[in-house]
Amino acid sequence: MQATIFDGHTVTACSVEQAASASSATGLTWIDVKIEGAEDPQASAMFTALGIDPKSVLPFDESSLAITFGSDSSGLSGVAWMDDQSGLPAEQLFFTWNANRLVTVRMTGDQAVATVQREIIERSAFLLNDPSAVLGVVLQMLLVGVQQGLVNLATQVTALDAQILATSNPNNNQSQQLIQLRQTLNPLALRLPAYEVNVTAALIDPQTIPGMTPGGVAQLQAFATQVASTEKLIAFITDSLRNAVQDLQGQVSGWQGNRINQLTIVTIIFLPITFMTGYFGMNFTWLDNQLNSMGSYIFWGVITPIVIVLGSILILIRKGFTFTGLFSKIASRKKKVEQ
Repeated sequence: MQATIFDGHTVTACSVEQAASASSATGLTWIDVKIEGAEDPQASAMFTALGIDPKSVLPFDESSLAITFGSDSSGLSGVAWMDDQSGLPAEQLFFTWNANRLVTVRMTGDQAVATVQREIIERSAFLLNDPSAVLGVVLQMLLVGVQQGLVNLATQVTALDAQILATSNPNNNQSQQLIQLRQTLNPLALRLPAYEVNVTAALIDPQTIPGMTPGGVAQLQAFATQVASTEKLIAFITDSLRNAVQDLQGQVSGWQGNRINQLTIVTIIFLPITFMTGYFGMNFTWLDNQLNSMGSYIFWGVITPIVIVLGSILILIRKGFTFTGLFSKIASRKKKVEQ
């Protein structure tokens, strides 16, 4: 376990004793606790010192669908979202706030928390005049990182969709990329709609939260609006993924249709020759007696099949069939083999 205390200017290590006595009527007291997991042996003493029920903290684990967010007689607590640039667009942390302090508990997110603390230091001259506003600002800054990660994810989906549309022969790699992008988005897409409902319900009347000033209320309401916009962004990415999947399916269907058409054309061209082979291959004595010369062989075995093939191709061309694509694909494959 690692615990720090942030006063709006500096970050220092925080002991269990300091956590138990930490209180600030003015300025900012932010205690950040990073635990190794649900069974971290040092976490229990810290939770006791902070007056936090471990059962309320553990559901923020990513394996759970818990998305608590609500107020009580002491303040506001629940789950917040952050992006630690670990490949996932969002990870969870638990927070609890009252008029004296802000506490966050997490298992990851060093970079996300450090970024927010740097932002607060730059704005400390304004934020520390109204400590209750810091909560909404912290939640918004953490969610901004999530939105940036989602924008990057949306860009990847759009680029992959464009690649799919430009590819004449769909490959399995594109399908795997779509699966990976969907798996990356799913944890947040499953949780955020319910989280938005909880945030909206908890902030219907935020001025009733003990210790909350009008400035803090405004920041919390801005956070609720930000959560709603994040949900819309997730819905947009979900639709983009669905469109990309449909485009891939369309490309695969088109590719399969082209292969079937090519096979059909080849079958049509050689069908007359197949008939001739079957007819002249019959063992009738009178037929054998008629085809016993070199001239008969050249006429029926060489010239006639060539004429039939060329005639079949000409008829197909007049009917609207084209062979340019087939020949160009054959040539490109031959070139690849030679290289």
